[in-house]
Amino acid sequence: MSDDPRIKELIALHRMRPHPEGCYFVEVFRSENQVDPQDDRSKRSAITAILFLMPAGDISRFHRVRSDEVWSHLEGAPVRQISLSPDLDEMNGFELSSSNDGQPLRVIPADWWQASVSTGSFSLVSCTVGPGFDFEDFEMACNSPSGSAITAKYPHLAQFV
Repeated sequence: MSDDPRIKELIALHRMRPHPEGCYFVEVFRSENQVDPQDDRSKRSAITAILFLMPAGDISRFHRVRSDEVWSHLEGAPVRQISLSPDLDEMNGFELSSSNDGQPLRVIPADWWQASVSTGSFSLVSCTVGPGFDFEDFEMACNSPSGSAITAKYPHLAQFV
């Protein structure tokens, strides 16, 4: 982890804890309103939001969520994001940044694989998911046959699996 004192300050201030995909997080909102996804899932919160902290050297490894996810850059260095379509045929790279010439928001469509890393000492983002996040809807590539498929098709992305 970076020696930047702001990282420890953010972790303590927001009572963040390690996330299974890497980095640190805290859930800051879970709607009491329930929605019925138009698929095989049971009811979910309408929307959820987390703060997600990526210190230098930590990677948000390839994972996917069964709902759309909006990333918003809040503080720190730009974030390098990579997303892969569910069939792995399409790859998109993106830099998330709140600088004057940056793009502060990005939508990751439901079921797309995604990985992220800070380009500096740290990055703080918010992630808003609708229908709301549930760990039942979360899949890590390293625990899936898709992890091997990602590495085979995109060997340069192996560090993110």
